[in-house]
Amino acid sequence: MTSTTLINVAEKAKKAGIGQEQLMELLRLIGAPPELNGLMELLLGLEKVFPVSLDISKLNSDQGAISPTLIQTEETAKRLFALKNEFKAEGYVSLFRNHTKSRHDIFSRLLSKNPLYSCLGLLPLGDENNPGFRHLQAQLLLFSARHLGQDMGSHLNLFKAVRDLTNLKLQEELLQLPQESFPSKLYFQQLALSTAPRLQVIGELSQEAPQPVSSATSTARKTTRTTPRKGTGAQRKTRIFPKTLPKSRRTLLTDDESDRYRSLGGHPDEIQPPAEEIPIDIPEEILSGTTFRELCFWAKIESNRRAMENQLLPYAWQEASLYDISVLIAFIQGRIDLPKEMPVSTEIKSALYLSLFLSRPVKEIAELSYLSADDNNTTNLAQGIFSTEQGELVVRLYAPGPELSEDNWHKEWSAAYPVTSHSLLPLPDICAEITAFLRPKEKEQTASPFATASSTLVAQTARVINVLRRVQNCRLSPARICRYIMNRLSRTEGVDLPKAALYLGLTNIDLATTRVHYSVAHRPSMEQSYRSLCADLFEQLQIDFVPAGRTQPINPDRYLGSPFCPRPDDVKSLVAAMLSRLDKLKSDLHSHQKLLNYHNHYTLYTALQTSYSSGYRAVNDRFFNPDEMDQETGMAVISDKDGPDFYSARQVWIHPLCREQLQHYQQHLRALFDHVGLSSDELFALFRDKSWPDIVCDFLIFPETSTNKMVNLTPSGLQALLDEKYGYKMPPNSNRHFIKNQLIESRCPPEIVEGFLGHWHNGQEPWNSLSSLHPADFQLELQTHLSKILTTCGWQSITGLSP
Repeated sequence: MTSTTLINVAEKAKKAGIGQEQLMELLRLIGAPPELNGLMELLLGLEKVFPVSLDISKLNSDQGAISPTLIQTEETAKRLFALKNEFKAEGYVSLFRNHTKSRHDIFSRLLSKNPLYSCLGLLPLGDENNPGFRHLQAQLLLFSARHLGQDMGSHLNLFKAVRDLTNLKLQEELLQLPQESFPSKLYFQQLALSTAPRLQVIGELSQEAPQPVSSATSTARKTTRTTPRKGTGAQRKTRIFPKTLPKSRRTLLTDDESDRYRSLGGHPDEIQPPAEEIPIDIPEEILSGTTFRELCFWAKIESNRRAMENQLLPYAWQEASLYDISVLIAFIQGRIDLPKEMPVSTEIKSALYLSLFLSRPVKEIAELSYLSADDNNTTNLAQGIFSTEQGELVVRLYAPGPELSEDNWHKEWSAAYPVTSHSLLPLPDICAEITAFLRPKEKEQTASPFATASSTLVAQTARVINVLRRVQNCRLSPARICRYIMNRLSRTEGVDLPKAALYLGLTNIDLATTRVHYSVAHRPSMEQSYRSLCADLFEQLQIDFVPAGRTQPINPDRYLGSPFCPRPDDVKSLVAAMLSRLDKLKSDLHSHQKLLNYHNHYTLYTALQTSYSSGYRAVNDRFFNPDEMDQETGMAVISDKDGPDFYSARQVWIHPLCREQLQHYQQHLRALFDHVGLSSDELFALFRDKSWPDIVCDFLIFPETSTNKMVNLTPSGLQALLDEKYGYKMPPNSNRHFIKNQLIESRCPPEIVEGFLGHWHNGQEPWNSLSSLHPADFQLELQTHLSKILTTCGWQSITGLSP
């Protein structure tokens, strides 16, 4: 679903007598973001949270009257709940509940960006039937309601900042948190009884915590809250903390950070979980005393866990080793026999073989079908196995690339690489038995090589892997098997994780989703990298295999991924045309209109060169002001897609060519001021309050050369001018697509490229206390590769008007 969900909900809300203001108040209260993905799931989840919130607000009524706001919002939500059957009929609910991914996967990204929104809607970290989590949700809702009349946005941003360990700003913000947010001394005392290290500090805090507890909580019941196990009459203790505790015992805090964190009420051992989760018996009333500070601590712990996983993802100990893969291939080739009580079929071996070389779990492998020649030549979504005329087994995979609107896919971008939506993977011939089993049978009209049900095949392969792990003393697992080729291909020269994901049709993996939007993968080149990878692997393992006897790639000369990446030849032609036009216009500036026309072309050239040199996003202000760039070193700061906490701001290095061109542009504006400064309000404003060279410049153009009125060169204006003046049809953000792929193809390290463009995940930030990236290395790599790219495209530093 897209943001059109809100429009559909608003239309249906009229049936229940809900006005636009009431609906907006509800969405504002729950902190729903503009991308209303999962809105109906969220509203259905609130149906359970609101009653608990009202109960808690009554227990804490002496701390502030928030019930009216909450009750009004609950009434609006109830009216929407009355329409749930209509929403369900249109698939808003079933779309997410029946999705192939788990609900945790669907909302994991929303949780990282909008924790309030997703915490209220679902329980991605715990059990839906857990009353403890219901109370945590309700507390968060109450906190937002309490501050609704103040600055709601700042508190949402605060909660996001708290989750980020490496944000130095969060320590100061935590000190501003309201200390009186429903604490309960009984709650702290009960937590202190636990031996879990992560709860040690809570017991210490209980000595200082205020106790605004009503009579209802002071007379807590002694009974234990329990829930029956499914299928039995047994009782179990309620878990009040997430099941997905941090898995690593490595501390992420330095001594100084530990001291500061302790001063804020935390404890470094919070990120080190106990050996096993310890259920804690807490009366239901005491659960209502959860503080917002406690929520912040758990948000930090989850943030630490994700950061740790993202940092360690490339490390070899998480992958299968060469020995593990040698054991697996030896088993596939029949060189390892399992115990007699473990019968093994060719079908099981084939499933493991495909899981390894297609980087897919066995569940997806079991769904592969045979394709005919006609199926392979179509552009539909079909994927499966077929045989070439030379007898080579090939798998066709659906690789759609980034998720884009239909309008963007059907537009004609004349200067972009031609993209398609599927790739062809040649299967290495390492076992005649497997090849014969997978080869399409001409006489047998079977739709798939696998006759066994998917669930049965998954269970059988899992048992085989367990036996191999025990008998051969290896570390094989289903996850390590299906990740091995993917990770190894992503570390091949000229390839990164997004390109490997595109070729293997795995664009939904967490660390590649955003980066895929800016990547293109040349199918023949990726095929060659894949063949070379397999050949190198078999050579390392000393395994004989039959190489393909073909000289031409099986993949046609097309690309996968972004449809917005310009071809280098087209960029080079555009730059040459712009330089030629500027030379011609500058030779004749004898009229006022010609002067303004020259300025427009010169501004267009400078703005475009800045975009291709710095990786600026398509924003209105792409000019580096004096306080944003060091002219000596070229280090600069870009904040083009950021929030109030500046988490997404990035440090970049600006090429000397671009720095010199920006200085020429400043001098050009100064000369232009001598001609039209007094008659142009916008140009006059640039020089009115600043002295040279501290002028805060901007890219300004004259929309009509008959007047002196100037406007900012917006992204849409840039796109329109390039189309009108040079016939160059590309979206304004295509510069980032071009830079990304040219840097990767020139063998620039992917970490440098993603840091330069501002693409990172939690724990992979290029300039935090945990990063080992040095600015000097960053500058050296970019200087080496970016210089070659700019020179190839023909960019030059040219002067404009002279003062």
